[in-house]
Amino acid sequence: LTERFLNHMPYHRQERKYASEGLRLSRQVLSASAIRCASLLDPIAKQLRREILGSDIVHTDDSPVTMLEDSRGLTRQGRVWIYRDIEGRCFFDFTERRSRDGPQQIFEGYTGYIVADAFPGYD
Repeated sequence: LTERFLNHMPYHRQERKYASEGLRLSRQVLSASAIRCASLLDPIAKQLRREILGSDIVHTDDSPVTMLEDSRGLTRQGRVWIYRDIEGRCFFDFTERRSRDGPQQIFEGYTGYIVADAFPGYD
């Protein structure tokens, strides 16, 4: 997970790296392992999200990310949204478009202050 998400190393490069070290791990195994870890960490992530959205102030912003459209290599833009409390804890959300739907769903029922840029989706 560290190689993939902290060091931004794609699975095909990890596969080659580990093979050169004598460990045969396919991309499928690496991907399945990451999915399994995400499943195990899901209760912690949900609790963190509840705590952050339970605070009086939440900071948010979004960043564009390039998404692979199909097997031909076509791409399009998606969005990763960060939600952060004043203690510095954060969680992320992903949407396929920059629209109000993502933040509206996250902030449904929220009664505190939102610190954000002037993106009209927050109105």
